[in-house]
Amino acid sequence: MSDLLPNFVQEKVDELKKEKELKRTRFGKLASIFARTNSVLTGKRISVHVVDEPAIQAPAYSSTHEVWFNLNNLKDDFTARSIVSAQGLNFHELSHLFFTPRNGHALPTWVKENNYWQEFNALEDMRIENLMVAKLPSVSSWLTITMEDYRDWE
Repeated sequence: MSDLLPNFVQEKVDELKKEKELKRTRFGKLASIFARTNSVLTGKRISVHVVDEPAIQAPAYSSTHEVWFNLNNLKDDFTARSIVSAQGLNFHELSHLFFTPRNGHALPTWVKENNYWQEFNALEDMRIENLMVAKLPSVSSWLTITMEDYRDWE
């Protein structure tokens, strides 16, 4: 009987590792598609990465030429809805690439110096998504699904 428990625990650990690798593989394939889409739409090379960063409490984030999907905080049932939601996350980050002032700009510098980053980001998320929908109206439904899936995130 005592030999069964370690075997059960090991089987569960192995199962969780396989699930995590499957999730990484699936999001890796999506990331490849998103990188091409983002590059075509921006006219510059955009890299999309899949990472597992438990310390970062966001499902996705971006810089000026890169997008990261954080496995630790992504929905992982891989249903049709979750794929649409992932597409919405990508378009949200693409909205940042298009419209958010970045490093060196006076506004984000002031926001960081005055400790208003969370407030700024909440307002900025609404602003950039409105601008993206004006630019590409068809992304509206993807962004809506993403908002429904991740609205209670923070």
